[in-house]
Amino acid sequence: MELCLSLQGVPVVPVTRSRRAAIQREAGQIRRRCQREGQTTERIVAAIRDGLPEVSALEACRFALGWSRADTVAQIAALYHGDGLRPPGLSEQMLCRWEHGAERPGPEYARMLCRVYRTGPAQLGLETEGPLPRAVVSHRSPVRYDQRKQGATGAGGPEG
Repeated sequence: MELCLSLQGVPVVPVTRSRRAAIQREAGQIRRRCQREGQTTERIVAAIRDGLPEVSALEACRFALGWSRADTVAQIAALYHGDGLRPPGLSEQMLCRWEHGAERPGPEYARMLCRVYRTGPAQLGLETEGPLPRAVVSHRSPVRYDQRKQGATGAGGPEG
């Protein structure tokens, strides 16, 4: 079996679809058990990471909350709306690449992930020691509702 390297240089074994489904089931069982015990989200994340070492900190946080990727994308969009910003082009596929180490979120997305998961970058595995190469960082700038794209045509109110 061929190994890949994550952005941190750690060997990663590709995960099959059936193993991914098993990971999601097991993470859900861990979450429910920890909730019955009255554990905090932080402790649930730790239990998921202990029981499922192939799960990243970012993915473990989502599992600890019982959210799907679509839920996380919707929560981030709601934060942008609440800040008076147009939600970015965040997709479930982009979140998946971040969770599995294929790419890293840019600084704006990292801040929003910290806000939506109510934790810090270190707990999500997003701390860095210096800038990442541009090719592996997802960048998209948020756009305020009252901003217009240069050269856009058409009459009407603010986009949204």
